[in-house]
Amino acid sequence: MAASAAARRTRVLEFERVSTDQQELKRQAADLKRNREQFNLETLRTIRVKVSGTKVMSNEDVKRMYAELSDPAVDGVSVSAIDRLFRPKDFAQISDVLQFFHSHHKLIVSTVEGLVEPWTANGWTTCMTAAMKAGSEWHELKRRTKGGRETARGENKSTAPNPAYGLKYISKHHLDENGNGQYYIEDPAPTNVAGITRRQIIERIFDLRYRQRLTPAAIGKIITATGVLSHGQKRKDGSFRHRPGPWTATTIRLILQNRHYIGEHWEKETLVECMCPAFISRPVFDAVQKMWTSDLGNGRPAIKHLLSSYLRCGCCGYRMRLCGGRYKSYRCGDPKDIGRRHCPRLNTNISCSKIETIVWRKIWSAISQPDLLLRSAERYYNSQPKADGLSKMQDDVKTLKREIEDVQYMVRKRAMEREQGTTVILDCQRQIAQLESEMRSIGTVITLPTAEQARAGCRLIADPEAEPETFAERRPILEQLTDFQCSYDGAEVVIEGKIPVPVSLVQNRQSTLNRTSGSVLHIPFKIKERVA
Repeated sequence: MAASAAARRTRVLEFERVSTDQQELKRQAADLKRNREQFNLETLRTIRVKVSGTKVMSNEDVKRMYAELSDPAVDGVSVSAIDRLFRPKDFAQISDVLQFFHSHHKLIVSTVEGLVEPWTANGWTTCMTAAMKAGSEWHELKRRTKGGRETARGENKSTAPNPAYGLKYISKHHLDENGNGQYYIEDPAPTNVAGITRRQIIERIFDLRYRQRLTPAAIGKIITATGVLSHGQKRKDGSFRHRPGPWTATTIRLILQNRHYIGEHWEKETLVECMCPAFISRPVFDAVQKMWTSDLGNGRPAIKHLLSSYLRCGCCGYRMRLCGGRYKSYRCGDPKDIGRRHCPRLNTNISCSKIETIVWRKIWSAISQPDLLLRSAERYYNSQPKADGLSKMQDDVKTLKREIEDVQYMVRKRAMEREQGTTVILDCQRQIAQLESEMRSIGTVITLPTAEQARAGCRLIADPEAEPETFAERRPILEQLTDFQCSYDGAEVVIEGKIPVPVSLVQNRQSTLNRTSGSVLHIPFKIKERVA
């Protein structure tokens, strides 16, 4: 029995790893053959992967290998060197890889390091030395790579080979017949439809956008109807992240914004003057880019009404949104918005034309009649606390804070029950918050402008003698108001905002009105109107 056990060969899994397509496995295969002969190994399976040493633990083949290594019938792994198992970029990765071999008493048979038993003192030292050496080599490789990229950019060579659809990258490992590399050429590979080239697809996409002003979604449907598949997206290991298929709006948008098609290659906001064919003329490309700032920019025409983004629900405070077909209306909430079902006006509509007419009439009345505006601002001013009560409020806050400290002391000394003390503290904190709010509001309105100054400020917004009639004329007027918003609770609409008055219009005035910046004063207004 003892002789049989002694003759048993060590069962291992052979592991070969490369980081890129440019590396080959011949040397590693020779090392593994040498391991079999020297250490009398029995190979159960050979695992070959292409993955960076810093990402090896995320590889599915590597995960399956570790699962197989958990089997007691497997003694360990055979590698060319321990750095084939991983190249650590931090100390945590060393633990992730080597702790498995330590805990499961698995061998590492290496051509470089020999037969390693990681659970022993010598094995631990060997593994840590190899891991630190591999990590140092990785960091040095990153340093050299970064320096090489900077040198290549200085020589106008591409260092980020990510060819767009219709282009092919000639790397430094696959030089052309003249010995040149690191540039782009037109991809000669045909599409899946005979007679249609990749260049023709790109030209067609830009033509549909530039001449017919179609949205990316509409362009995608037209290109998909030709039968040509999109190029998809591959991972570094060659597998598809997104397989070739229909042309989506996102794919079309990325193509329309890709500067490779005018012969430019950019890397980190730096233009690299490497060779790259141009499919599209620059005037056409520039014109397409300007379209993103127009109504076509988000893929559909922008729909706006006079109170869009200004109207809020008076019950819950959330913004009301547009809905409906031919006859538009504002509505509070969305049926899918579960968190807002407490609002009593959820999904209740108000006609756009109805509420917009009421709001505009009141706004225009304030702008075209500065006297009414000043009376409204005076009422707002009179409703604010006056500065003569500020010192008393400050004393009250100090008294309440001392009371909180006394209660906390009594609770700690068990002279007061915790529940009773908590009630007193919360009441004091509520009073402090109310007093501080009133203190902040004191002094926000110091004085009001004269009627002439108010009229001058209103004239800067609009001509009071010529009331605008269209949305294009009215909307800019609302956008010039400061802090403008409306709220509608189903019966009444509240209109709030401020009329900006440039300081240059207010001459020889020592005080200011609701100053929010160094160059503008504001006249506040608040108007309530019932909606029948």
